[in-house]
This record gives sequence, C-alpha cells and structure tokens, in this order.
Amino acid sequence: MPADGGEPTLATPVQGEYGDPKFTPDGKSLIVKFNSQGEDVYDLARLHRIAWPAGGAATLLTGAFDREVDGFAVTPDSRTLYLTVPDAGMENLYRLPVAGGKPALVVAPKFGGYSAIDIPSDAKSTELIASYGSAVNPAEIVRIDPKTGRHTNLTNVNTALAATIDWSSPQHFWFTSDKGRRP
Repeated sequence: MPADGGEPTLATPVQGEYGDPKFTPDGKSLIVKFNSQGEDVYDLARLHRIAWPAGGAATLLTGAFDREVDGFAVTPDSRTLYLTVPDAGMENLYRLPVAGGKPALVVAPKFGGYSAIDIPSDAKSTELIASYGSAVNPAEIVRIDPKTGRHTNLTNVNTALAATIDWSSPQHFWFTSDKGRRP
C-alpha cells in the first residue's frame, strides 16, 4: 500500500502465513517467514525472499534445512542473513546467503543460545548484536564476532548476582527411537 494511503495490493499470490517481514538494506528484497498452512498437521515455516517492489512468487531460501528459523537479520550489504535456530535445547547461530542455500553453522553454544538478533544497518562491517542467556547465564546483550564465533557482553546487568548462585549446569542426553531415529 502506498505510504500516503490508498488501496493495498497483493505482494505475493500464494496464500499462507507470512511473518517477520524485513527489507534488505538495498530495498530490493523482502525476507519473510512463510508457512503454507497446508493439510499437514505441521508445516515447517521457512525463509523466503520476495522481489521488491515487484512482488510475485516468493523464492525459497531454506529449502535444504530441516529446522525452523526463530529470528534473522540482514547484513548492511544485503548479501547475507544471520539466523537464530533452535536445536536440541540450544539456540544456534547460522549464516545464509540472501540468494538461499543450506545455512552454515557459525556458533553452537554449549548451553543456552542467542535471540533478538540484529545488525546495525550503518555498521562499516558486520556487527551482530543479540541477547544471550542460558539456564546458568541470565540474559545479557552481546556482540558476536561471526569470524571467531565468540561473543562479548555489552551489558553485565545480572553478572554479579549470577556469580553468587550455585548453578547446576543442564545435562543434555539423546536416545534413539525404536525406528532408529534420534528425535
């Protein structure tokens, strides 16, 4: 719909559930989570790219990925997405070209994970800002270096208090189902 008002027009012809729309900084694409809401009991929401402002059919970006993206941010050059993805009780960080493909793991924390990921659009290089927390680390705002996979706290609101608590680290375990699958 034009910013000055008027009738809305359909951006994409496929019906379903669209969520978390974000424009690439160059304004050429709209990245969305899309779930077709078909007849299956569970349809995995996947990331799609819609040409902008033309609209039309959405291009699937995470077709070769068997996890649902929780959050995402676009780099200032509009070429790369960073994704937060839940997996086995953690929230991992992945990288994916805006053109699509299989996401590459950047960070898999030993405990907890990242959420609320963002990238300042005016940064000279890729700066990932997120929240990090776990069962043994209250949430703090962090800067993630995507090259090293390490993060640095930007806040220490709960650090002193957390240091006084005798935390019990979570125990992760797996089992194999009678059909030979690891849930």
